[in-house]
Amino acid sequence: MTPVASQSAINATAPATEPRYDLLEGTESAYAYRPGGLHPIDIGDILADRYSIVHKLGHGGWSTIWLAKDQQLQKYVAVKLGIAGSGSREIEILEQLHDGGFAPAQSLIPRVLDHFVVHGPNGEHNAIVMEPAMVSLYDAKDRSNIWLFRLPVARAIAAQLVQAVAFLHHREFVHCGKPSSSNSALVSRS
Repeated sequence: MTPVASQSAINATAPATEPRYDLLEGTESAYAYRPGGLHPIDIGDILADRYSIVHKLGHGGWSTIWLAKDQQLQKYVAVKLGIAGSGSREIEILEQLHDGGFAPAQSLIPRVLDHFVVHGPNGEHNAIVMEPAMVSLYDAKDRSNIWLFRLPVARAIAAQLVQAVAFLHHREFVHCGKPSSSNSALVSRS
């Protein structure tokens, strides 16, 4: 009869392996969470002693956007958390777009409710608090049975886009990007 090793002996002699990460479709790369990159967030985290993280709304090359509960005002907000050291002028530009006067298309531009800096293991991250949007275009299209917008919906979306771009141009702002990359920014002539 051959001796059988105990379970603890088997575990003690098993080689250590590196953790394996599988990329989930529609998520940002885990490699974006490094020094100079994105800030790691968990559901339930509290930012600025005020915003309790509830759900991830989206991500891009320069930021992640989170649904949070504002503990002071008891309402939901969106918190956009940029990559470390991004030095974004986004807050300044959004505030300028809401200064002085009112144009109907101004309601299509996100309004900054609050902003702060998050200090984390990957650096300092600008955070912008805004009203959450209703739904992304991708999600709205994804929920359609035929993956297309009905004509009245498509017309309304196109009209709002044209109004928003015309408003930005009237205020002498333009959205631009580098031809060789997907990085883009909203910039002012001033």
